[in-house]
Amino acid sequence: MRADMSESTIRRRLAKVGFRLQKTPAHHWTRAEFGTGYEVVDEGDMLILGCSQRPYDATLEDVRTFVAGL
Repeated sequence: MRADMSESTIRRRLAKVGFRLQKTPAHHWTRAEFGTGYEVVDEGDMLILGCSQRPYDATLEDVRTFVAGL
């Protein structure tokens, strides 16, 4: 598995096994800004990765590692 896997490649690989990648929503003045982050969600909207301390706390590297283990 390539370490430089793009976000679109990660999305395709996750979709093949029934998961989807969600990225931090666009910045808005009513929403706290935590920077760019990711969550992996299954078909039933259960969080699989990326919400241990706060929403969207997984990095793209965390998601790459998760995908490599599938």
